[in-house]
This record gives sequence, structure tokens and C-alpha cells, in this order.
Amino acid sequence: MCRGCRRLSPALSSLRVPFAYEGAARTAVLNLKFKSGRYLVPVMGELLRRELERRPLHADVVVPVPLAPKRMRQRGYNQALLLAQQVASVVRGEVVVDALVREERPPQQSLAAAERLLNLRGAFSCPVPTQVSNYSVILVDDVVTTGATLSACTDTLAEAGARRVSALAFARDL
Repeated sequence: MCRGCRRLSPALSSLRVPFAYEGAARTAVLNLKFKSGRYLVPVMGELLRRELERRPLHADVVVPVPLAPKRMRQRGYNQALLLAQQVASVVRGEVVVDALVREERPPQQSLAAAERLLNLRGAFSCPVPTQVSNYSVILVDDVVTTGATLSACTDTLAEAGARRVSALAFARDL
């Protein structure tokens, strides 16, 4: 487990994050999220694949952290899904795009750590639990800051019957 993981959901089995959320990694994440930086996905995906080759994770199902519908309409793509597609073959899992659904809530980036946890309480659902039930799941996101989003997603997947939930993100600020 990583340093800082004690703040995450106890249902989370492991977390792999190759980069600190600073310098070039932070710039890459911000460009991917807010400046139509889809061109960065192949490079970020290659770096994630290298991390997984160095420290393997395997799963039946790869689940991207979902965007709220309004954010998805604004951005036009889910950066976590793009990264999940990049690593699915290495972890030997099938990407399940709609395993998790996210309700509209205020953006996390504008909230303090404690507010983030409250903001996400009940924000995620698993509409078809059979997509994850009794499966080993890898949850993919671009960045882990407070861990609130990963924790809320992990808890939702565990409640839906996931056998094991691990997470993979490009950068972390824990």
C-alpha cells in the first residue's frame, strides 16, 4: 500500500500511482482535464503500462471513475476512461464504462478535504451490480488528491459485490 492510503477506503486493496502531482505530471493531468489534452493519453498510458509491468495488477474488470453528466457534456470525454482503455490489456481486464454512475455535485476541486468527503457521499451508484459482482476490479483515475473520489467509488463497488478493488492513477497528492 502507499503512503497516505490509510485515508482511503478500507475496501481498497491496493493503489498504484507512479507520479507525484507536481511538475510535468501535474501539467499533464491539468492539460488532459481542462485544455483538451487528449493528445497526452498515449504517453500517459505508456507510463501507466510501464508501472504495471514493473508492479503487476490483474483484474477481471477495469472501471474508470465516471464524470458527472454535465462535466461530460462540457469536456466531451472522460479522461479516466481514456487512461483505462490504455491499460486494460496489461491488467487483462475488460473496460466496463458504465459500471459506476455519478450524480451531479459541486466540483471537488473547489472544496476542502472534509467537504469533498461529504460532497461525494451517495454520489456514485452501480446500476448493474452483476458487472462487478464477484470480480476483481481495477478502478482508474487521472489523479488522487484527497482520496475522497477513490474511496467513494471503492465503497460503491464493494457494496455492489466486487471481490477485490484496486486502484490505478497517473499522479497523487496524498
